Amino acid sequence: MLHFFSSFQEIISVCPDQPVDVHTSAEYVHIFTDGAMRLDSGFAVVGGVIRDKKGLWITGFHHFLGKCSAFNAKLWGILEGLKLIQRLGYDHVIIHSDSLEVVKGIHEGSSNCSNSALIRRIHSIMSQENHWSLQYISREQNQIVDCFAKQALIEKENLQVLDVPPEMARVLIDKSTFLGGSFI
Repeated sequence: MLHFFSSFQEIISVCPDQPVDVHTSAEYVHIFTDGAMRLDSGFAVVGGVIRDKKGLWITGFHHFLGKCSAFNAKLWGILEGLKLIQRLGYDHVIIHSDSLEVVKGIHEGSSNCSNSALIRRIHSIMSQENHWSLQYISREQNQIVDCFAKQALIEKENLQVLDVPPEMARVLIDKSTFLGGSFI
């Protein structure tokens, strides 16, 4: 079943009978992803961070995609994050994206009906997870991931998994905090 929430408060208001801590239990991890495309070259990149319920770093990634639309780059970011989550053995995930268009596209595109192969692959992986939700967040809440995506534009390498945060992102990571189900 597809769960779509645009904010933690919406989870509370839509699911009043369900305990709120179901989304902040120890099993849940948070994937923050972003994708971007340079207009001058058409090159696209993705970045992502996986954090535990307290906001602590689990891993990060960035990937140079080559030529791709910004919309598809953002979908690739979610797909890469979900594949990484599976490899790490997590099955309770909250996906955060700063693209309302992508969140709506995944929400509205059922795995059988979507014209997008990326959306169908995302649905396929999400159907294997025990519990998950997809949330829209502001760009300000996604600054670290934006930083990783820009790094991929510089390095132009295949998928890079980062076990420790790179120096360039540590200042942003130190400033971010987990409050009420959202990282800021």
